[in-house]
This record gives sequence, structure tokens and C-alpha cells, in this order.
Amino acid sequence: MASEAALPLQRFTVLDLTEGRAGAYGVRQLADWGARVIRIEPPSGARRSVGTSREEPSGSAWADRQNLRRNTQSVTLDVARPAGRALLMRLIAGADALADSLTPAAAAALGLDGESLRAANSRLVHGRVTAFGAPGPYAERPATDAVVQAFAGLMSVTGEPGLGPLRVGIPLAELAAGLYLAQGMLAALFERERPGQRSAGQRGTGRGPIGRLVQTSLLEALLALLDFQAARWLLDGEVPGQAGNAHPTLVPTGVARTRDGFINYAASRGPMYLRFMKALGLERLLQDPRFRDEDARLRHRAAMNAELEPIFARRDSAEWLAALAAAEVPCGPILSLEEALGGAQAQHLGIVAALPAPGGGELKLVRPAVQLARTPGLLRTPAPAPSAHTEEVLTEARRRGGEVPSPAAPQGRIGSGRDAPSASTGYPGSALPLAGIKVLDLTYFRAGPNAARQLADWGADVVKVELPPALDDGRSGVRDGSDYQNTHRNKRSITLDLKAPAGKALFLRLAAGADVVLENFRPDVKHRLGLDDESLRRHNPRLIYGSISGFGQSGPERDRAGLDQIAQGVSGLMASTGEAQGEPMRAGTAVGDLTAGLLLAQGILIALLEREVSGQGQWVHTSLLEAMLALLDGQAARLLLAGEPPRRTGNDDPDASPAGTVSTADGHLAFAAGDDAAFGSLCALLSLPALAADARFAGAEARLRNRAHLMPPLEAAFAREGTAAWSARLTGAGIPCAPVQTLEGVFGDQHVRALGMAPAVTHPRLGPQRLVAHPVTVDGARLPLRRASPDPGADNAEVYGALGLTSTEIEALRRKHVI
Repeated sequence: MASEAALPLQRFTVLDLTEGRAGAYGVRQLADWGARVIRIEPPSGARRSVGTSREEPSGSAWADRQNLRRNTQSVTLDVARPAGRALLMRLIAGADALADSLTPAAAAALGLDGESLRAANSRLVHGRVTAFGAPGPYAERPATDAVVQAFAGLMSVTGEPGLGPLRVGIPLAELAAGLYLAQGMLAALFERERPGQRSAGQRGTGRGPIGRLVQTSLLEALLALLDFQAARWLLDGEVPGQAGNAHPTLVPTGVARTRDGFINYAASRGPMYLRFMKALGLERLLQDPRFRDEDARLRHRAAMNAELEPIFARRDSAEWLAALAAAEVPCGPILSLEEALGGAQAQHLGIVAALPAPGGGELKLVRPAVQLARTPGLLRTPAPAPSAHTEEVLTEARRRGGEVPSPAAPQGRIGSGRDAPSASTGYPGSALPLAGIKVLDLTYFRAGPNAARQLADWGADVVKVELPPALDDGRSGVRDGSDYQNTHRNKRSITLDLKAPAGKALFLRLAAGADVVLENFRPDVKHRLGLDDESLRRHNPRLIYGSISGFGQSGPERDRAGLDQIAQGVSGLMASTGEAQGEPMRAGTAVGDLTAGLLLAQGILIALLEREVSGQGQWVHTSLLEAMLALLDGQAARLLLAGEPPRRTGNDDPDASPAGTVSTADGHLAFAAGDDAAFGSLCALLSLPALAADARFAGAEARLRNRAHLMPPLEAAFAREGTAAWSARLTGAGIPCAPVQTLEGVFGDQHVRALGMAPAVTHPRLGPQRLVAHPVTVDGARLPLRRASPDPGADNAEVYGALGLTSTEIEALRRKHVI
């Protein structure tokens, strides 16, 4: 295990003013990699935080705090008072970054506007995460994770058709927003730290951009995770709906009910389909015209399922898993979180790590999901008690000396400058943060290309390496399809046969001048090709080599095929999603693929920052399994520290009541009224005064305990009027709520339009295209769509020409199918 001195972000100090899970999860990404994160906490009772160390070392709130506040320091400061704001400004003067979750009005009221922050520290990287983002009419609205799941369309694509919308059983919007907050802050720090952006002896004070405001929201981040479904609407005009546990476009792929439970399988394509049908003894269907190809099977999904269901029901899950594995068909069990954490592969990878507990013993938590081979992230310290570091940190700030501008007086308006909301699409600077970073992208399917797209969106020159047309096996997907167009924007493309000696030689020349290589081969393939990390870095010691696998780079399951739905099943996510008495349910988007891509991109950014100090590259890797368990780390903390396993609760919030989804006269509405004040307001709005006075519902714990008695009268009241009417009333009373929308409704909404979440780019063959925007803005501007997805080999002449090849040499390689 690496020493703390080797942690890649240890030179940065980050102030954490966030409230809620999204900000805490995002800032923790930086703390786990060594940043000194100082949590600014209010005096007791001033505002709600995530968990508390004042509670006994047990229970869900304590477990949440240990998970989200590990590796941090705590300072108590009342920033609502002038003296507290003055001390905060002194801390800001010495910090590298600040994170908050303030809406524009709240920031102005505290005097934390852009002008004041720039005056205190012109090189400050300022990260902000809110519920709905700005600009737009909902910029000041509060929301819970489930409310955003409803508004963003996730509930409309999760669950069985005809059974109503369904919440994903983890706080996915909050977690995605946290990951994007961390990504934006890392990108801005890298922009500031690069040579040419600083003068000798002082970071961030040279030419070009210095401090930045990077913003995201639960809504924007969740729309980015719904990009496959969103692209189908934006480019194809198709409104995605619920598909249950079936894959929306691949048949046969999904969940099978066996004699004793459920399993996942994926067998829709090519030889895999043939092996699958033979393993089930259904060779006769191979000649059935209804199932002759993928499109036909999709059209006749119901008929295919009718053939498969009685076959699967004849044998136990273990028997089917063994039979399908023997036939080399991707498959997996549907495990509880406890089973997932105790599995052989999770144990081998050391996914659960231990921290020394205060007073002795140890605390077990899920470790960082992305690994940097030379400078790994560490669990170092448990969550501190509130105010544990107040004297130490404030003494340091006072000793630092120097004049610090007084904070602006609290305002009732939005401050000027970089905090002002903007719908701008022009990047505020001469170059994007990763401009000049050269990336070779060997990935395919979804997880790896998503990682590459994150880097491309931040300005990296990403060159997608594809098979020559004569060798193309179709694994990149439908070229002109909406998913491909959205996933591969901002990239260039070359064709190259890596198995041909001449092709490998060309790649080695490209890698010698690259900053990053990305791959998602099975673990042994890169070694067989001689294109593994060690081989490439012998020629280029500064190279950062990024890998995504299904189940890790070593261990008993390292060679298992990694597919999103199988990862959802073996991680515990499906076991946590669905109705209490129903079957486990997949999330309606490719959570594992997309999160693994986000985490690999995060690791690449951290490695780039570390390379600015060490001059050395390194291997960065993660997997779908590690990514999924990172999303479930809050539930894992409750299980490991408090003995509380996750359970399926349908659309009900597991920690508060009333909070969930109800049917209205014309649709569905998500709302959250779990605290006493909101519950009282809700009862008044619904004309249910007797409910507010009922002793069974006096207090949050009593309402949670008696949820089954509380919800029926509320549901009956909501059913009397339509969604829009109830939404307006609840919003007016300050109760978080949102309609359950389809993607059509989401992108037609006035707030989403104001955010600019569907910018356009022109494809040279396909014409204008609306794609899903990157969910982080910089100084109020969207990261630009610089180019549409490339055709295969579109940039051969440019890329190979830069290596010194003549047009005659390039043409000769093309004729030999090397390129």
C-alpha cells in the first residue's frame, strides 16, 4: 500500500460548503486521492448535513457520515454571520478549490458572489452542485433524488410496462452529480496547473485562465446518464419507454426466472446466439423466420420469450449458470449487496477496505473504485467529529496573514461576474482545459467510449482507433444510429489493424507521442498484442494507460464478459430496485457502463495532475463491478457499519415518509414531505387536517414506521386533480415535487431548454444533429460540440501524415487492409 506522501492530490486544499449527498460524494472523490478537504460545518442545528458524528457509532446516519466524510477535516463556522464570513474568506484566500451547493439567490444572500471570491483568491477553482441547475425557472427549487429521477425521465424507462413508473433503488442523480462535480473541478485544476498557466513559484498566476466556476446539477448529471435514451428522442424522434428486465434493443437478453430464482443472460448476437439456443435445446428455432436476425428477434420479442420461459423454469439458477458459462454465453446471478461484497472476485480485488476506528477496532467501507497503479487512493482517516479541526485550521489561516478583502454584503440579487447564470455555448477562454492532450482510444461498446468522450468534451484530441472496413466486425454499433452519434462526438477516427505487424508498428509510433491510451480488451488480450501498459511505457514513460474491464484485471472472474445488465445483477443494484414483493429490476439506463467510464476519466484526470509533478505516467484501471459497488457504497456502509441491508421499497423513500410517487388524475407525481413542516403543509394543501393531528404520524420516525397507514389517504387525495395543479401547489408551499416525465416531456420543458442540454452539431453526411450536452458548465458556458462523430478512417490522412507517411504510403497500407 502506498504511503500518504505518494497521494496524487496532496498538494491541493479544498473547502467543502456543500449540503446533501451529491456535494459530499463529489468532494470525497478528491479527498480519497489526498486532497486536504476541510468541511465547513454550521453550528449545531443551523442546517442539515449528511449524518452526524454526535450520534452513537451505529445507525444509518452515522454510517452515511463515515462513508461520505472519511479522509476529511471539520471546521465549525457560521458563515451566515459577518464574522464567520470574514473567516471563511481568509480560508478561501489560502485554498485551491471551494465546493458549495448554493443556488444563485443563496450565494448572493451570503455574499459569496463571483466578484467577492475572485477578490479573495483569483486562482480559486469553484465547484457548485444544485438540484436543477441554472439558468432557468427552476434554479431555486429544492429537490430530492427521487424527484429528479421523476423529472429527468429515469422513472419512465425503469420498471415493467404498464405497472407505473419506478425509482432506481440508489440515489443515482445525487451520485452522478457528485462524480461530475469532481470531474469538473479536476479539469479546472489541471487547466490551472499546466505549464504556461503559471509563473515560477506560483501556481495559477501566469497567462491564460486561472480560477474557474464549474457547475452541475442533479438534473443535468442524470440526463447525461440517460444519454442513450435521450439520443433516441433527440435524433430518432422515438420516446423510450419501460422494458422491465429486458434489454430495450437486444433480444434475447435479460432476466430469466428459473426454478429457484432469477439469472441474467445476454445472447443476442452472432455465434453467441447460436451457442445460447443450443445450450437451451432450441436448435429448431434457428431456422424460424421470426428469429432470423437481430431486427426480427426484436420485433418478435414476445414470441421469443414465450419459447424461453418454460425452458428456463425447468432447472435451478446454478445449473443454468453453469450451462451457459460452458457455452461461453455471458450470464450472471442476481445477488444481494451482501453476497456481492462477499463474492470471490470482490474479495480478491479488496473492494472492502478497513480504516482504524476511533477508540479501537476498524471501520469497513468500499474503497475508491478506480485504481492508479503507482499512486493509489487510500482510506486514511474516519469521518471527524464536527469541529474537530476548527482551532488548527483557523490558527493556520490567521498565521497566514496578509490583507483579505471583506466579503460582499449579503444581497438579494445575483452577483455579477462568473457566478451569473448564462446560456452561453462559447467556452470562456482560448482553449479547453485538455487542449493539446493526445488520446488514443482503442475502446468499443459503451463504457470505454464514454470515458474517451469525457476527455474529448474537455478538449482532448481523442483519436478513435477502428478496424479497417474489410475487417470490421460491427462491434462499434450502428454507425449512423443515435447512440453512436452521441457517444463519439468531438473525436477523430483512424482505421488500423493492430494484429498486422505493420499496423502494430504504426500504433507504437502513435503511442510514443500520446499522453493517454484507453482500452477495454479482456485482461489478457492487450498482453497478447504486446500493447499493455508496461510495453507502451517503455517507449513513452509519460504515457497514462487507462483500462476498463468487466470484473477487474486479475482474480478468478477477470475473464468474464462485462455487460452492463450482468454487472447490475451481480453488484446488488437490481436486488435493491423494484417493489418490495416484486422481482429484482434493472435500472432503465446503462448505469454500470456509464459510471465505469466516468470513473476511468476521473482517474485519467488525477493521473494527469500527478504527472505535472512527477513527470511519470502510470496505469489507471477500473471495472464495471468496481463502478457499480462504488455507486452502492452508501448502502454498503449501512450494511457493514450499521447492519442494515438494503431492501426494495418501490418508489417509497427508504428513510422518509411521506415521500414517493403517487397517481394523480392524469399522470404521476413524485414528492417529498418527510420533515414535520413539510408534512404539515402537505396535509393543509390536501385538506387533511385529521391526518396532521393523528398521533400515528407525529414525528418523522412515526411516519416512517406507519407508512402503510399514511399513504392511502394521501393517494386518494392526489387522485382528485391533475399533476400540473398539484405540482404548482406543492412548489408554492416549498415541498419538493416533480411530474414523472418521458424524455419527450423533459426536453420540451422550459427549464431544460434554458439549460441548453440539447445543443446542435452538423454532421457532414447526416446534417444537423441535437445531442446531449456535457452536464458541467464552466463560467456559465457549456463545453462546446466541436465536431460530429467521425466516419471510420476520416482522419487517416491527417493523423498518418503527421507521422511522416506520404499519400502513396497511406494508400498502399489501405490496399493491404492495414488501415
